[in-house]
Amino acid sequence: MELVAVYTSHRINEVHFMKSLLESYGIEAVVFNDTLAAIAPHHVFGQGGARLMVRDDDRAEAIKIVRQYEEGKRVSDN
Repeated sequence: MELVAVYTSHRINEVHFMKSLLESYGIEAVVFNDTLAAIAPHHVFGQGGARLMVRDDDRAEAIKIVRQYEEGKRVSDN
């Protein structure tokens, strides 16, 4: 099972919100670098922030959900 990043942010709370959003649509997600961001945020900043990872098979649907949310649209139930 390969994991791919679908969302990255320096704001840990945003990454965890997106994780919850994806999980509400049945997409399992994992946050990488969130512990390091809490302990040493200056290190994570250099690495691009905390990353939200999903299975490669779920990538397209996850990206669609994230984009729709960011655009302020209601996420469809397709």
